Amino acid sequence: MKKKIIWVVISCLIMAAMVLASCSPPATEEEEAALPKEEVAVEEEVATEEEVATEEEVAVEEEVTPPAEEEVATTSKDNMIEFSPNGYDLLFTHGLLQEIEIVITQEEWDGLIQDMKHYARTDPSGKGLTGNYRKATFIYRGPAGDAIIEEVGFRTKGHYTRPIPEDELGFFHRAHFRVRFNEVFDQEEGTEEYEARRDRRFARLRTLELRLNLQDVRWDNSQIRELYCYDLVNRTGVYTSKTGSATVTITIDGEKHYFGIYTMIETIDRSYLTKRYGNANDNGNLYKCLWGDSGPATLEPTDAYMPNPIFPEERAIGVKDWKTHYRPTYDLKTNEDAADHTELLKFIDNINTLSGAELKDYLDANFEVDRFLRYQAMNMLIGRWDDYWAMGNNYYLYFNNGGKIEFMPNDYDMALGDGFMLFDTASVGIYEWGNRTRQFLRLVAPQIPKSWLGEFCAYQSPLVEKIFEIDDYRAKYEYYLKEFITPANKLFVYSEYEKKFDMLYELYSPYLDNDMDEGEVMINDGSVREYFRKRTKSIIDQLGLNEEDYELPPAKEPLEEPVVVKELPAYEYPEELSFEAKEITIAEYGFSLKHPSNWTDITVTQLYEARAPTKVTGLFVSVWDVDWGSSLAEVLAFILAEAPVEILASGDTTLADGTTAAVVEYNAKLSGWPMHCYSIGVIKEDEWLTVNIWSNDQYATYNGALFEEIAHTLQVD
Repeated sequence: MKKKIIWVVISCLIMAAMVLASCSPPATEEEEAALPKEEVAVEEEVATEEEVATEEEVAVEEEVTPPAEEEVATTSKDNMIEFSPNGYDLLFTHGLLQEIEIVITQEEWDGLIQDMKHYARTDPSGKGLTGNYRKATFIYRGPAGDAIIEEVGFRTKGHYTRPIPEDELGFFHRAHFRVRFNEVFDQEEGTEEYEARRDRRFARLRTLELRLNLQDVRWDNSQIRELYCYDLVNRTGVYTSKTGSATVTITIDGEKHYFGIYTMIETIDRSYLTKRYGNANDNGNLYKCLWGDSGPATLEPTDAYMPNPIFPEERAIGVKDWKTHYRPTYDLKTNEDAADHTELLKFIDNINTLSGAELKDYLDANFEVDRFLRYQAMNMLIGRWDDYWAMGNNYYLYFNNGGKIEFMPNDYDMALGDGFMLFDTASVGIYEWGNRTRQFLRLVAPQIPKSWLGEFCAYQSPLVEKIFEIDDYRAKYEYYLKEFITPANKLFVYSEYEKKFDMLYELYSPYLDNDMDEGEVMINDGSVREYFRKRTKSIIDQLGLNEEDYELPPAKEPLEEPVVVKELPAYEYPEELSFEAKEITIAEYGFSLKHPSNWTDITVTQLYEARAPTKVTGLFVSVWDVDWGSSLAEVLAFILAEAPVEILASGDTTLADGTTAAVVEYNAKLSGWPMHCYSIGVIKEDEWLTVNIWSNDQYATYNGALFEEIAHTLQVD
């Protein structure tokens, strides 16, 4: 059973809860061009180190401009569209705010909620990751015109951040959504109606993603982090999604619910490929590569994925089937009916078996290596660690049927140094990013024994690691790092970020307040400025550049008054416990603990988890590396960085068996819920063993005396 739980966590890692989760078209012309167009030079060959040193401008590649797909325009019961032929460009122009309304019946909305709840009960992740679409009407009003499209498909989306948008008490919550314009519901295959529905587009899009502005699970108080990062990557010539801004209202049986400001993200699919490669070259195999049933998408040989008790068959490469809970690590998104994975397997084999000049010849001939180096340079600057190199996650591979293999990144919620940071992305060496899978697993799945991590999780990232063994590629990568921080190029430069923020603040401000009272803040609080300063200074130092040639924003000013944390008084042990106790023992880690007997064991991702009958109070036991902090308060601040943590009080204490321990009382806000917590921790060998007791401040009163009492029943061998 222990192995089963461990492998559930490994195979469903990205979707598993973190600590405490048991509570329940081009931009404007000025923005689009990284350099004046007359200075753009598309290079056919990778430059040598000497050639790189003499280049004057960043080579920003222009997109293929294929024949425009015709916008469906009809007055049938399906569509009423009066839409600009430039709708795609206008939809994804920063500085324009689109208005989107989803009209749905109560029956369909309730069905959407029940779809998620039912799926969560049957999926190993415990999350409502259903792919079922519900019928709705899509209404667009904005700079591109007006559109009413009936019977679109509508559902929530996301993995780790996928809340149910209406809870059991009837409170609405903001969530990521996806709209599918060509979803077939009742149409019979082979009929004219079926074919017309399958061919239906909105602004040349099959689907549209509506993303919350988040940093991992915490609200992004800048409101622009993901929109800005996608745009920055696009402007370097890398292929990724376009982004835009929209207000979203969901009308349920005539009652409007304003869900607030969202970032629209272009889906990477066949329509996306057509816009970049043209109709002749959009028919290749497209893979979405992410943490799946066989672990991370590291591009190591697929036979390196070890079968496990949950999924004993090979699940590395295939076509996702959400109905059977099948999520391959390399998920084919095109040509699914005639799936042939030969090209992917050959690519994986070549990058693992070739090296040096032989590998360079192969990549130059078959892989868009220049765009990959541009991506690596910009990703190193913006600090998105949930990527291919560190995590084997969040990218697409396109095997262009008329050209080279393309690497296309996606998902930019964890960037620019805020939210949960697995490591110091502002200061890390440009060749020291490394594969961080073991570190991440140690953090979110502490019940996995270290020996398992050492044996089964020694992942590498061969594509980037072997590319950086080649001098010409290293020189080009370093050249792009330098050019991207050069102020004249207006790319990774804080003053340009500040202009973007100010423009969008003026646009967003009247529409930030939403009916959920969630994620309404929009501020530039200095944290992003500090990240730009540290990251730019680090690159200058590593490349030996002249600091005067680059823009370094001023350092963040210290707080005028330091935060005072009160000291917790010494605990006095009672003669007997105030509650009828249940004792749990984890022999492998050498500890025991007591809690009220009516609390239910709900262990999923920690060493032990329990919850009170009210479900708004509970505890979890976890182990964390001492490297994450010399004090318990520092460790909690690191572990719960996305919360964030507000330390209220701390101190030292002594367990009944004489063991010295640390205690901390603190507030944290996770997944939108305000939590009041009490933790006790003991250093055992090279780990913090912690008991963490929580209550949901919105529905429960913090019971400090009870929490202290439970914590002090901890006994350590």
